[in-house]
Amino acid sequence: MGVRWDPQKGRWSADVRTVMPNGEQRRQRSFHKTKAQAVAADRELKGLVSEVRARKKLGLPVVEAMARASLTPTFAHYSERWIDSRQGANLRPATIDSYRILLRVHLVPAFGGLAIDEIRKSDVQAFIDGLAEATRVPRPKHDENGKPVPQPARRKHSPGGVQAIFKVLSSCLGRAERTELIPANPCRGVELPKMRADERAEKRRALSPEEAARLLAALPNDAWRTLFRVAMGTGCRLSEVGRLRWDDMDLAADPPWARVRQAKSGKP
Repeated sequence: MGVRWDPQKGRWSADVRTVMPNGEQRRQRSFHKTKAQAVAADRELKGLVSEVRARKKLGLPVVEAMARASLTPTFAHYSERWIDSRQGANLRPATIDSYRILLRVHLVPAFGGLAIDEIRKSDVQAFIDGLAEATRVPRPKHDENGKPVPQPARRKHSPGGVQAIFKVLSSCLGRAERTELIPANPCRGVELPKMRADERAEKRRALSPEEAARLLAALPNDAWRTLFRVAMGTGCRLSEVGRLRWDDMDLAADPPWARVRQAKSGKP
């Protein structure tokens, strides 16, 4: 433990070495603009480490004290704080929920046990490459005799899916960089898989008039048909159409128009 100047980072650092409950020794560092800030962090940590030692001698729980003595949280803990901060950023609840799912299913299993300053660019690149190359074997279909018919393995994650997972990781660690918990975002410069031309074309393809007519005919009632007519006629997202009110629309105008109070950009 101590304060020193790091010439590579151009910052003052405060170091701490702790012994985890499983006996693992861990060294963690925080970086500060001034020596005074590093000294203050070092002083606080010395007090917390003394508390950990006293609790161990008295047979009291030490996990909470060790967590406070850690200069940099694990990715699992920090991602929870990051999600909480996103809830106040005018993001839709559905967006927050999608972030939580990506964290729980992909990111926390991969990085959760690491302190956020232990995650390297090579770790992120290996993770992204693994997502892009992973394959899954779908459930076999059965023929008329009930025998399984093997299906070819398919890619588990499309380039767009990999990019969505990476976006959450980069945003989370980007905030840690801006708040000076880590010296740099390890996601910067990571190579992502690119969508093929046919994938981009399929993603952007619009319904033909015949397909739109079949879709409207298949809907169960007039309420659903009205909703989809508005969506197809305006280009609004379904969530935006669902929030429309009568005073948001002028049907007598030429052409008729509707105002979306809050689009995906957060602006009307």
